[in-house]
Amino acid sequence: MRISKETNEKVEALPKLPMSINKNRQTTIWRSSTPIDFNHNGATIQSDCYIELVQFSYDIDLSEYFLKYPGSDTYIELITGGTSSGGGKTSASVRNAVDEYVDPFVIDGLLVKRDLIFYTAGDEGLLRDSIDHWFFKKVAYQNDPKHTYTNSPVDFGQRYINAMLNSQYAGLPNRREISYCYETENGRLILVDHSATKYTYKGMRCWYGLRGSMKEVKIENFGRYRDGGTTHFEFEADGETHKFFVPTRLGQNREGAKKATFDEKEMVELGQPTAREIALDLGINLQPLLYKD
Repeated sequence: MRISKETNEKVEALPKLPMSINKNRQTTIWRSSTPIDFNHNGATIQSDCYIELVQFSYDIDLSEYFLKYPGSDTYIELITGGTSSGGGKTSASVRNAVDEYVDPFVIDGLLVKRDLIFYTAGDEGLLRDSIDHWFFKKVAYQNDPKHTYTNSPVDFGQRYINAMLNSQYAGLPNRREISYCYETENGRLILVDHSATKYTYKGMRCWYGLRGSMKEVKIENFGRYRDGGTTHFEFEADGETHKFFVPTRLGQNREGAKKATFDEKEMVELGQPTAREIALDLGINLQPLLYKD
């Protein structure tokens, strides 16, 4: 993370939402255990400059992690990846897509993802990126008021929680990625896109029609198999119900592998450059193409 006055100003300029939407969730607040060097107008200061990380219990519709930079009043919504635990320790992979948006970092023409890993053990934590790391202490805890148990930890640090809930956060950028793009036998195009930061099947959209006059259609009867991605759904256009089917990409080159079909007739997959041109023509706010994984 590049922590500076300039980065904070860009974050503060983004649209904001209230942190109070998380008030009824189990909450843990972590703060860096020592002040952080913070670049302010060319000078490095440390006074009261802490990284703060807020961790909420899982909710399918809400994010689990939020980060606040030193010298900032606004939290940043993070993308949660995988988590693992064992032996009293837990690790969570998160991604700072807001930071990628306000302060893109490019090496050899490739935009670098801002991936972070947060390790916890008891009341101590460690936040790490590809370059640096920061030690954390737990400063507040609030159990989910709807699910209390006799062995739940005791709530503490309520003043930190109240201050956090009275704050605001910068939400994830509203960018999209292309799931599928095909041309049908009758010359129509089908493009399916999804959120680049909050991927859900419900959030997928489908566009259909001749190039230059494609329209969004409602996805119905969506299904995806646990075989590596076989996907099917239906939609209605021009008074007809159409069927879309794409098989898993695993083993697609072997003889006899299933083909992508539209109304049970084979489709032709369009390459990434063409698909992006079509998406941009539709006004879709695409995620930058080049990433260094």
